[in-house]
This record gives sequence, C-alpha cells and structure tokens, in this order.
Amino acid sequence: METEPTTNRVQPPFRAGRGGAALRRTPVGPGVTTVPLGLVPDLVRAIRTAAGFTQERLAWELDVSISTVGSWERGERAPQLRNLQRLDVLYRALIEAERRSA
Repeated sequence: METEPTTNRVQPPFRAGRGGAALRRTPVGPGVTTVPLGLVPDLVRAIRTAAGFTQERLAWELDVSISTVGSWERGERAPQLRNLQRLDVLYRALIEAERRSA
C-alpha cells in the first residue's frame, strides 16, 4: 500500500531589520505596492496606538489572536495581505477623523 507523501509547510525566516530579511517586501494593496518588512512592526504598533487600541482590541477588530498582534509588533511574523488591508482601512479612518476635527 502506497502512502501519500507528506508536505511540510516551511515558513521563510523573518527577522525585521536584521540581515537580508529587511530587503524582503510585503504587498499592501492598490496604490502602494510594497513596504519594507522591517517597517511592519513599527507601523502596526503606530496604527494601534493612534487608534487608542490595546493589542486585544486590535486582535478583535482584525479577527486574529492577541498573540498574533504581538508577534507582528515584535517582528516575528508578518501580517497576511488581508490584515494589512484592514490596517490600511483603520489608518485611513484615523486620518479622516483627524481632518474632520481640525
């Protein structure tokens, strides 16, 4: 009896701001094609704090775990495209709210 080959999903190493990993890029949506991965942790934290959210609240808004948000901010993992797009929507809403209050 033949067995099916097992496939192990291998994740590429990701260390924000260290070595060549900082040169890798992540797509962020229409209009803006890439952002250096080394900036992602700072951007996630900046958007979260500008919104006045805790990691728990941001995790709830994006439908991810709290530990996932923490791993993004520590640069251990990069957000998936859909989560980057959701962060973009949140950031644009913050900018619009700031414009209206000025």
